[in-house]
Amino acid sequence: MRPAPFDEEYTFDAPSGVRLVSTNNEHGGHSTDGVTQVFGADGNILYEMPVFTGRRDIYLSPDGAVIVLDGEIYYGPSLMRPTESPHWTDQVVTSVYLEGKLWRDIRYETDLNGKPVKEEYGGGWASRTFTLDVSWERNVLTYDMEDASEKVEISLPSVDWVSVM
Repeated sequence: MRPAPFDEEYTFDAPSGVRLVSTNNEHGGHSTDGVTQVFGADGNILYEMPVFTGRRDIYLSPDGAVIVLDGEIYYGPSLMRPTESPHWTDQVVTSVYLEGKLWRDIRYETDLNGKPVKEEYGGGWASRTFTLDVSWERNVLTYDMEDASEKVEISLPSVDWVSVM
């Protein structure tokens, strides 16, 4: 299964007026290189980071300081690599950035206690076995795992950790 080429630009507008713009270095194509800029509600740039969002789901805190990128860069949150392959063990499923710097990667096995996932699609892909809810009010990521009786909660950086912009 080969992914479609990326769009040249991906944008996300938070309800607070903060905006994220991620640009692919190849102006489309399959390159995963690029730059992401975050703009405040006033339109001024808050920061830039050398990360391309691709098709991952984007969650942006109301002040723009925290970015959550969820899913696989080519297929977003619908597909993941099967865990039975030695090439894709304990894969990163979500990345959290604080003011443009990687704050934490969330791993399927280590952090979510994920169970083995078998390949379903050609090219080494499988359906994701969980969903994600981001709560800025509670400052947590909540993963609802299909194969577990309890949800997994992971804290986000608190406002106290964010420097004054």
